Amino acid sequence: MAGAGLTGLTANSFNNLQMDAGVFMEDFDWSTIATLDELLTAVVTAIDSGACLGATSGGMTFSSSPEMRSVELDGMRQDFKGSQIKDKTTVTMETTLTEITPENLRRILCASDVTITGDITEIRERLNIDIDQDYMDSLTWVGDLNDGRSAAIVLLNCINTNGTTWTAADKSNATIPVTFTATNSDFADRNYAPYKLLIFNKA
Repeated sequence: MAGAGLTGLTANSFNNLQMDAGVFMEDFDWSTIATLDELLTAVVTAIDSGACLGATSGGMTFSSSPEMRSVELDGMRQDFKGSQIKDKTTVTMETTLTEITPENLRRILCASDVTITGDITEIRERLNIDIDQDYMDSLTWVGDLNDGRSAAIVLLNCINTNGTTWTAADKSNATIPVTFTATNSDFADRNYAPYKLLIFNKA
C-alpha cells in the first residue's frame, strides 16, 4: 500500500534507546547483584574504589564476530540451513581512554611489570604474557537505557590486543585507543562465547 509510512517505530522505541557512553570496570563483582538498584549502587562503589577504567572519548564499540564456513558437498549450488559451521567467535570491546594513571597503563600495555620506588611508578612492557597476571578476569561495561533500565556487557578473561598508541596534541588531551579481546578459560564452558549481555529492568 503506497504511502503507508511503514516503520519499525513503536510506542516503546524511545524507551529502548541506549544513551550516553557508559562506564568500564575491571573485575566487577556480580555475586550479590540481583536488581537494578543493587547494580547502580555497586557501580558507584566500584568507581569510588578505583575499579573504573577511567574517562573515555568516543564511547564504546562491542563486537562479537563469528568465523563461519560452509560445508561443501557435491551437488550443492547454494547454502542450506544447517550447512554453516561456526568455527570461532572473536569478542572485543573498543574504546579510547583519556585518563593516564599507572593502573590504566598496566591494563593498556597487555603484559607489563609495575615497580614503585618512592614517588616514581615504573611500568615496563614484557615480551611474554603471564596468564595469571596480565588477563583481566572480566571487563564490564554498564550503560543506561532511556527508560531508566541499564544494560551491561561482560567480557571474560580479556586483554588489550590493540597495542599502545599514546597521542598527545596541543590544546587537546591525550588519547589511548584500546581493544580488549575476550578469551575462554573454562573448558567446561567451551560451547559459549566468552561474554554475557545483561538487561536490568526496573522494579
